[in-house]
Amino acid sequence: MIRLIPVGKGKPGALGRPDAYADVVVIDPDTDTECVVAEFDEQGRITNASAAIGEIVRRGGVSRFEGDYYNNPEADAART
Repeated sequence: MIRLIPVGKGKPGALGRPDAYADVVVIDPDTDTECVVAEFDEQGRITNASAAIGEIVRRGGVSRFEGDYYNNPEADAART
């Protein structure tokens, strides 16, 4: 799970920024490689969209919820 924090009023369609403790990267889903950092022009438009847009992925470790209950009926039963 990745928590995104809205920034100011934000732009329509903007998701915000990851919280300070998140280690996230944008991955190209077709190649599983890290995308380049997005670049913007003076009007705030992305200039390298074809190389910078991908899936937001959390790096390093598991979050509080990952791995505990998914596909683990014993753990799920123990918590209820």
